[in-house]
Amino acid sequence: MQIVLDKQKALLAYWERLRPEGRLPRKSDFDPIDIPPLLGDLLWVAVERQPMRFRIHLYGSNVEELRGENLTGAYVDEVTGEHIHERVLDSYRWVASEGKPFFDLIPHDVRHARVVDYHRLMLPFAEDGGTVDFILISFIAAPVEHGHLKHEVVRAFWKE
Repeated sequence: MQIVLDKQKALLAYWERLRPEGRLPRKSDFDPIDIPPLLGDLLWVAVERQPMRFRIHLYGSNVEELRGENLTGAYVDEVTGEHIHERVLDSYRWVASEGKPFFDLIPHDVRHARVVDYHRLMLPFAEDGGTVDFILISFIAAPVEHGHLKHEVVRAFWKE
């Protein structure tokens, strides 16, 4: 994985600590008291299987500020832009079916007179240890360092 932000590295390490050997961590094991500085950047997304859809269960305050609205209760397929719709849904489907973390870097965008890249880390949770029922997402806009603009999407799939 090509995770560069310290907050996302800390979240991945926390997820690994929650994870029993060979199983996925349970959402009920997640304790927000353990990671308060990360909470504003997080989304909890519920996985519905019949049909497969993804409902935003909780929307962090920093994500809401980036987006300009609170999307709690909305389905992901109803709120993604047309230009990235299938790519976004494919990543959710992949995490839900594979039960592995996923990271991508969505290249620069201009927000509030600054250029940012979007760093998205997706972590699966499963109450039964195997069937993903929630995805925890860290979504952070980070300033692009001068001279390091990227023009393609960087995607990293978890390999064990």
